[in-house]
Amino acid sequence: DKLKKQKATGRGAKTDPQDKYSNPERADSNKAEQKEEIIECFDTYGRKIMISKKEWLDKVLPDQLKQHWNNPSMLYNDILFAIQDGIAEYVIEAAKHLNEIDNIKERGYVILSIVYMKVNRYNEAQEVLEEYIDNYGKTGTVLTNLAKTYEAQGKHQECLEILWEGLQLDPNQENGLAWLLAIKHEEGGHESYVNALNEVCNINGSYLPQLYLARNYIEDKNIDKALKLYEILIQDHCSKDDVLF
Repeated sequence: DKLKKQKATGRGAKTDPQDKYSNPERADSNKAEQKEEIIECFDTYGRKIMISKKEWLDKVLPDQLKQHWNNPSMLYNDILFAIQDGIAEYVIEAAKHLNEIDNIKERGYVILSIVYMKVNRYNEAQEVLEEYIDNYGKTGTVLTNLAKTYEAQGKHQECLEILWEGLQLDPNQENGLAWLLAIKHEEGGHESYVNALNEVCNINGSYLPQLYLARNYIEDKNIDKALKLYEILIQDHCSKDDVLF
């Protein structure tokens, strides 16, 4: 039977600050299996199969990439899972090809930049994102990833400036927001965290920062403020899943 990666059924936690393209939902190997270099996959009938990393690299992955070479969505998933398995170096050419054929231009550029980042080719990751900006303009996701390339090169101030610019374009990108708040907390503790959060809340169209702020109110036992903020969010952003759930 042909093997394939399969997504998990629940919502995946977004822990990587890079962007919305770097955290798909999927079935991951447990820690013990990872130490033994075992990869968890599924056959065409949905049965779980454990195979060695070497067999995956030698036989399964090349065939999978070949089958999906001209299917942008499937190829994107193959690349994404390879990144998560720590084998980004084996999908560089696939990521380049996806960038050329992807009808979702932002996705193709971002995933190629992430692959370059994973193999420590930071200048090339930066150039890819700058090329996207030159051709298609700035987006919050692209700028957040661009900030990541600057941080990797030790350009912390430039990183903060670009990250903030990205949040001004899209204050509701979870990875960028969580990353900024983590930086501020590390720099100045809880007060700095709250000040940054209030600043992002003032950006037009924001709702995710307000959810963070309401959660902070609850942690501070300020239930009345949290309830008032939730009422405003439900009134103004009831169509957003994050607000409702």
